[in-house]
Amino acid sequence: MKTIQLNVEDNVYQDILKSGIDIQSELKDMIKKAIYKKEHKIANELAISLSDVAKGKTKSLQDLLDEI
Repeated sequence: MKTIQLNVEDNVYQDILKSGIDIQSELKDMIKKAIYKKEHKIANELAISLSDVAKGKTKSLQDLLDEI
């Protein structure tokens, strides 16, 4: 397991404590969502590119890499 250090302003930290937010759980959920969103975007771009190739609308390798 790795540790991620997060620096927040004192007033933000106090607000987290007062509201009873489980910051570790919230951050894990946010990270999972960000990873899923990025993976979904990449998969969608690859599907579009493969469709273009199938239709004969090919792009240069550099263009494909730039999209990723």
